[in-house]
Amino acid sequence: MTNRPSISGLHDNPPESDEFETHEIDREKAIQQASERQTDPLDSEIPRRLRFIVKETSVEFEVKVRLYMVIGRVTNSRDRKVDIDLTPHARHEHGISRFHSYIQVVDNRISITDMNSTNGTYINGDLLQTGTPYRLRHGDNIRFGGLELKVLFIGFNGE
Repeated sequence: MTNRPSISGLHDNPPESDEFETHEIDREKAIQQASERQTDPLDSEIPRRLRFIVKETSVEFEVKVRLYMVIGRVTNSRDRKVDIDLTPHARHEHGISRFHSYIQVVDNRISITDMNSTNGTYINGDLLQTGTPYRLRHGDNIRFGGLELKVLFIGFNGE
């Protein structure tokens, strides 16, 4: 049996009965469901990149905006790849699903949709309804299970 290396030294996962399953985390009992957010076109054009800041750390990373970006974690080399891989930032107790959410750009709108994740996706503390797109805005706090990130829109044509 080989030891699995910890990613970036950020965590050591405890032994799991099924290392590929997402573990449910404790959630607050009274979670407010997110209301539908306006999905009118952005005031300016679509940004070229999204910057994510991992809350309570100094970690930041950017991704190039594409029409469809799956957010999740990779458990092994046989997994389907995700576009925004949270594996380096996710500890066992965060409860991030392999295919947790996706960000989509349609008609000059950026939205985020939960993909029936085990522990939910939140915008600014409100739980997203599975399968429903919610407008994503510059400065939103997004939580995937127990991992919270701030999203910033970066790189417009004028920059």
